[in-house]
Amino acid sequence: MEVPKEFKNRKPEPTIGITAEELSGSNEVVHLRLNGRKLAKKDLMGKSDPFVVISKAMDDGTYAQVHKSEVIKNNLNPDWKQFTLRVASLTGGKPDSRKIKFQVYDWDSDASSELIGDFETTYTEMLTGLCRQLLFNQTKLEHTLIFLLIFFKL
Repeated sequence: MEVPKEFKNRKPEPTIGITAEELSGSNEVVHLRLNGRKLAKKDLMGKSDPFVVISKAMDDGTYAQVHKSEVIKNNLNPDWKQFTLRVASLTGGKPDSRKIKFQVYDWDSDASSELIGDFETTYTEMLTGLCRQLLFNQTKLEHTLIFLLIFFKL
């Protein structure tokens, strides 16, 4: 196939990939309150400015962000504000198998947030009660006794 003349010398246009998932059925929601304890110090002149990103695994193996918390400045024991999510937005109708990833980052003003740690679970595992997870930073091959406490109210 020959490329038309008007496209031969054009620079590639920026592209955006879009993944869509139909969320039908239940309007069930879950209320989450996240707490971090003994987070690692990531700032040179202080503690850390942590925030949480929650993402769900998609069928193609990628992750889609479903929530981002507020940044709590200069704090190693943050208590993030409670928030509500639709269960379908977390699970895509697969509560037993759809992985949910929790990532805790240290916010930096230059937009180069640094990973403090992360873990994966499923919605069904989360419903078993108080969820405490050790955060592990694989890029730095370090782990610390960091717990992210998740409380559920249905």
